[in-house]
Amino acid sequence: MKKNKRIKVKNIFDGSFLTSKSFIKNIPIIMVFSVFYIVYIGIRYQIEQTIQEKNRTIEEIKKLQDKTSEQRAILQRNSLMLEVSKKLENRGVKVSAEPIKEEIIIPKEVENGGQ
Repeated sequence: MKKNKRIKVKNIFDGSFLTSKSFIKNIPIIMVFSVFYIVYIGIRYQIEQTIQEKNRTIEEIKKLQDKTSEQRAILQRNSLMLEVSKKLENRGVKVSAEPIKEEIIIPKEVENGGQ
């Protein structure tokens, strides 16, 4: 009958469990698991980098879509104005290229507080 040796806390602190037969027998398994864990960490890092790049790309696409829709609206408005101006020119009406400016004239009596 074999005695089942238990690892004591004292053996862990002084390092004597590293020389036991049971530990030495399991070194290949420990090495395989260590390699698997290192590969796992590397793959996880690459996946996180890919996700961050994907999120940056999605944000950039959203910004570009917004910019495109704004430009499309401006182009549509300008083409509509051009179409209207062409139809008005056929009728002899000139369309001003400058926007309409409104001037408000305030009488001097109102400016001075009604004096």
